Amino acid sequence: MKTFKIMLCSFIFMVILLFVSACGKSEGDYIIYGIDSSGTRLVESRFEGEVPDSKEELAKSLLDELGDDEEMRNSESPIPAKVDVRSVEFSSDGTKLSVYFTEGYSDIPLVREPLIRAAIVKTLLQIEDVSSVSFYVGDSVLVDATGRTIGAMTKDTFIGDFGSSQAALQIRDLLLYYPSLDGEWLVPYEKRVHYSSNTNLARLVIENLCQEPVGTGLNAVISDSSVFLHVSTSDGICYLDLDSSYFTKVTGVTRDVSIYTLVNSLCELDGISKVQITVYRNGTPDISENSLSGTYEKNPKLITE
Repeated sequence: MKTFKIMLCSFIFMVILLFVSACGKSEGDYIIYGIDSSGTRLVESRFEGEVPDSKEELAKSLLDELGDDEEMRNSESPIPAKVDVRSVEFSSDGTKLSVYFTEGYSDIPLVREPLIRAAIVKTLLQIEDVSSVSFYVGDSVLVDATGRTIGAMTKDTFIGDFGSSQAALQIRDLLLYYPSLDGEWLVPYEKRVHYSSNTNLARLVIENLCQEPVGTGLNAVISDSSVFLHVSTSDGICYLDLDSSYFTKVTGVTRDVSIYTLVNSLCELDGISKVQITVYRNGTPDISENSLSGTYEKNPKLITE
């Protein structure tokens, strides 16, 4: 009887193991991002190759398919024929992926390179636990046209639905304002972003203010974008609905700074000269005497270098 129980338990364990294995990603669960014939949009297709067991082999398989025009079917390969992938490397915890290209990557036209990068990065970020992808040309980290290091790219690097038939890739330098370390001033920070043409630019500014400005020592306004209830633009005015909890989550800064980090950043967009803020408390507009609801214009007096 004891032997029978042991055999039964072993059988059940094997069944569970097989079931769990079957629940992993199969070949059809991965999307390959190609480039449409106009060279302005990403096109999705299903990965139909065999899914390897190791993450390194999976990354190589996805890159192989990205570089094969025949496999891309209804789109162009984002990896030109003159560019080869030398190697891929994962960080010790498996969350950071580095891709090393041959020198031919430097010859990709500047107007096309960001879309190529978006196709490759969005494909590779589907690998389990991978949160960032870095590009290297030869042994050097990839730089943009101005010589600025591109660095690690995440899901927030390329914002919007690039697979949409109406969504073309756009590149923009945002001028954002973050609170100084003492909380009394605004510090300007320029950030280059890639986004789809159907993205709400005011929302794009808000989302980026919720991210840490890399390499500055400054802090994001807040990390939770849920307090921004609604944002829209009409006739030069940006209408921003804020939950009152915003003012409790922005800590260590003055009230003026907490307001003008938003207002000044939004007013840097073309077509926005004022920001009308409506503060909501418990789901209804706050009309109290101390409410910070109102219409604001850019305040240059708070800006420091």
